[in-house]
Amino acid sequence: MPGEPHSDGPIDLQLTLAELAFGGELTITVPSLGPCVNCEGSGRDEGDVCAYCRGAGTMMLDRDVTVTLPAGLADGETVTLDCEGIDGGVTAVVREREHQALTREGVDLRTVVEVEPEVLEEGDIVDVETLDGDIELQVVAGTDDGALILIRGKGMPVPGDAERRGDLIVELHALEPAAPEEIRAARSRGTGLVVAGAIAMLVGLLVTVTALVERMTFDVCESSGTTICAIAVDGAVQDGIDLTPEQQLDWATDEMVRDLVPGIVLLVLGFWLAAKGFRQMGEHRAEPGQVRAG
Repeated sequence: MPGEPHSDGPIDLQLTLAELAFGGELTITVPSLGPCVNCEGSGRDEGDVCAYCRGAGTMMLDRDVTVTLPAGLADGETVTLDCEGIDGGVTAVVREREHQALTREGVDLRTVVEVEPEVLEEGDIVDVETLDGDIELQVVAGTDDGALILIRGKGMPVPGDAERRGDLIVELHALEPAAPEEIRAARSRGTGLVVAGAIAMLVGLLVTVTALVERMTFDVCESSGTTICAIAVDGAVQDGIDLTPEQQLDWATDEMVRDLVPGIVLLVLGFWLAAKGFRQMGEHRAEPGQVRAG
């Protein structure tokens, strides 16, 4: 019988910056050598050579295992991680995943924050992404374009001393002003959507109000010896001769609901178009401290 399942060699372990910095539990898939699932490690199947493992008694299996990562790992580092069910643990080569905002410089991290020129000129508070979540950074008035601001203790852990961390370097850059033709094109598209949305909302409002008014002003017919109540549409009498007042009101309510549906759809569509148009009209006018929409 073969021994306990064991890893067949080092694996590449793709980790985020946060996982490199703080460690913690992680579930990974590991190809490992273990007893054949058909012959249970004997190499024989009903007296013949096992077709699954060709008599070896072992085969490669993908196993989902939970490992505990130490804090402060580095890209390219080789580590052996203990895990249940794998004899000798798992040997892994650490690979750093690219972060959308942060880059690593030893134990320090760097990020670029683009802001409107007014933020640098007049000062403001901007949001900065860190491994610990977003923080607010006060930008003082008169800050130069390309200025570097150091935030202590927001970098990676220092090797051999997990209590200490490097710093975060924030590089501030002013956004380039949008070209006039881009602004005009965006506002023109936005204006067209706003107009179309307003027309759709007006039509929808008219249809909705008309349906409600017709229901509220519906006259109930009272049957008598000389009067028979029926519903006529475009001059043609509908089914249901001599309708009771309750039947007439039910019919009027059904008609109102049928008319309300397209009215409400037009209102919602018009609102969506108008809102999209306003966004396009203002897409090149970011508030202080905010990145202009792309």
